[in-house]
Amino acid sequence: MSFNGPVADLHRYLQEAREAVLWKAEGLSEYDVRRPLTPTGTNLLGLVKHLAAVELGYFGDTFGRPYFAKGEEPDFHWTREPEDDLWARPEEARDALTGLYRAAWAHTDAVLAELPLDAEGRVPWWPEHRAVTTLHHVLVRVLAETQRHAGHADITRELLDGRAGAGREDANLPEWDGGEWSAYREKVERAAREADPEGAERAGEREGAGACRSDGAETAGGGARAPGADVPWAGAAARSAGVELRALGSADWPLWRELRRAALADAPHAFRARLADWGPREERRWRARLVLPGAYHLAAFVDGTAVGTTSGLPAGDGTVELHSVWVATAVRGRGLGGLLLGAVEEWARRTGAARLRLGVLTGNAEAREMYLRRGFVVEGRDGEGEDTEVRMTKRVER
Repeated sequence: MSFNGPVADLHRYLQEAREAVLWKAEGLSEYDVRRPLTPTGTNLLGLVKHLAAVELGYFGDTFGRPYFAKGEEPDFHWTREPEDDLWARPEEARDALTGLYRAAWAHTDAVLAELPLDAEGRVPWWPEHRAVTTLHHVLVRVLAETQRHAGHADITRELLDGRAGAGREDANLPEWDGGEWSAYREKVERAAREADPEGAERAGEREGAGACRSDGAETAGGGARAPGADVPWAGAAARSAGVELRALGSADWPLWRELRRAALADAPHAFRARLADWGPREERRWRARLVLPGAYHLAAFVDGTAVGTTSGLPAGDGTVELHSVWVATAVRGRGLGGLLLGAVEEWARRTGAARLRLGVLTGNAEAREMYLRRGFVVEGRDGEGEDTEVRMTKRVER
């Protein structure tokens, strides 16, 4: 359907935002498209559902053209439960909700084709003293809301698997590779830290922890520090908070065993390995994980109790692979994940490495978000289904 004059301009930007929202929801598992990724529950399919309800309400009910027959309104209709349109129930099919959104577009466009911009309508859920408005006002309002939620969808999708950009046909982003994006983000991070060093330190203390994948290669031992030694670059903030990082060697296999089993029990969604695969009495197997040459293995302690771990493993070509990043649920939010990553990065820098690399399962959005905050960028995806892994890298600054 084509329009003329001001309606054509407004409709063009509305349609671009509509298409962007649906594009951001494509190609994801049922879980990822529905899962909340912010404390307030923002999720992609919920945004689609909400925007369908917005258009059907503002352009349908407001101008006497309701989409649903009276008494047949769905649970997310404006007359029903508040906020029920911002998430998808298990029984609500993705295709049905995206189809409803497209049907809402057609319903809206028919109203725009039929009525002039100065046509008056009454928004039934607004206060009576301002319920009467014009089609022009409603069109601008819905355009603004759709663009706003398209921005929410953009950030939400980037947190899930790294897909970013304004739209399917035109991303409106530089065509950079992972290294260039990493360098750009690091430049922005340095500027923020220079502007407010104290704020940067406080943010580090708040940073949560996450786990990267384990496929049986999580090994460490040698490296820049002696086994059992404290890690001097953990920082004053860590020491003041009762946090200590220690490098581990082969003699520390009982501690490594307990940390590894605790991680697999605490966060099974974050690892390919399973607790049942790692029996508590296989000393040779546990010890072997700590003796590969040139690797680095860390444990984090809070007030003397071991609560986290990670490994750095040389992978050739100046690359260090991160494995088995984990912090116990009870102490997350205290910056331990950031401290572990920072310590491995500093070790990598001292050994001459050029970049860090890791893989994180697509279902582990919390970890992926932490890595993005720490300067990692998405390079691609491997695998299928629940085992799909997002590859992330970060350039090691000299």
